[in-house]
Amino acid sequence: VWLKVPQGFADSLTWCKHLIDTANVVITPGFAFGDAGEHYFRVSLVSPVETLKEAIERLKQAGICYQ
Repeated sequence: VWLKVPQGFADSLTWCKHLIDTANVVITPGFAFGDAGEHYFRVSLVSPVETLKEAIERLKQAGICYQ
């Protein structure tokens, strides 16, 4: 899944580092896929459902809601 980096973050790497630091959740910054990927991030849904649920719970606990 590809999503835009939320406002207030300079780039995809800054957003990804924020998620690691605040929620211990790892996503892929879009720039890793080329210049057109900057300002986007990629969420892989290949982990087991329980792992994805845990990531969502960590995001909620960190107060991170993506809309």
